[in-house]
Amino acid sequence: MHNLKKIPVIFFCYFSFIFLMVPTSFSSGNQIFNIEIVNQIATGAKVEKSGGLGVIRVSKGDLVKIYWKSDQKTDLHLHGYNIKTKLSATGNSLMVIEAKATGRFSIEAHGFGDSHKHKTLIYLEVLPR
Repeated sequence: MHNLKKIPVIFFCYFSFIFLMVPTSFSSGNQIFNIEIVNQIATGAKVEKSGGLGVIRVSKGDLVKIYWKSDQKTDLHLHGYNIKTKLSATGNSLMVIEAKATGRFSIEAHGFGDSHKHKTLIYLEVLPR
């Protein structure tokens, strides 16, 4: 009879171990970026340069938050993820991305002020984990 009482304890220990190990194996990080657009050029402290434009590098599975500030109103579009964010010339805006797809994706301004020209400002690069 004592052996039957040990079975639930053994299962509890086993599943607790599995439960605790799985999140660390596949854990994702939170990445926060502050990007400022001045004279239609995007810069930020954690932005790297590649091919003349800035690149934000993250890993697959990361939750990415980009806080934007601009000197002109514009609509931003993250291609590949199809995420859009409106920026005013006076405030901050937030873009949240669950980095599920790997690759390099352009973040484009769809016009500044009253212009309708599209301009790539920066790239989001999602690396495999």
